[in-house]
Amino acid sequence: ARELASRDCLVVAKDGVIVHERYHNGATADSLHFVDGAGKTATALLVGALVKSHGLDLDEPLARYGVEAPELAGQLYDVEWDSDAWSKVTTRHLLARVTGAPAASPGADAVPGASFDASEALQRRVLDRVVPSLVEKLTGVEATRWARERLGEPIGAPELFERSVRRQEEEEEEERKKERT
Repeated sequence: ARELASRDCLVVAKDGVIVHERYHNGATADSLHFVDGAGKTATALLVGALVKSHGLDLDEPLARYGVEAPELAGQLYDVEWDSDAWSKVTTRHLLARVTGAPAASPGADAVPGASFDASEALQRRVLDRVVPSLVEKLTGVEATRWARERLGEPIGAPELFERSVRRQEEEEEEERKKERT
């Protein structure tokens, strides 16, 4: 039988009961697992929870909730989001990957809803900055904590947002290093 590359477990549940469980490469039931594209599903669940608990309107521009355009300049991109275009971006645009995020030059494709945001790296960068900001603006609670309490813990996966926590800790450590120099 062929194994999927870099996969270390397979768990099958039926009606809430585990019916098959197998681990590879030293992984155990207590190991943290990288779940690839499940992040998109978790993001959609998180947004759904905001709709239900805090009245988030998917068609309301994110700027009206106080969410600022994410910083895109960096190693991959050397552009800024056009402020007029950003003022029209909604949560629905974000989830459908049609934000009009500038991929090459400011304003070049900054028409929300006009085309698919094909760059996976760009999409991740946008989601990583916009969704936590939206959560914090609506709930007043740090995003990872709110997501864990509202989503991770109730489904028995308190580590669901562990990667976000690690990334946040790494970014904070980088900031501290910069301040020291």
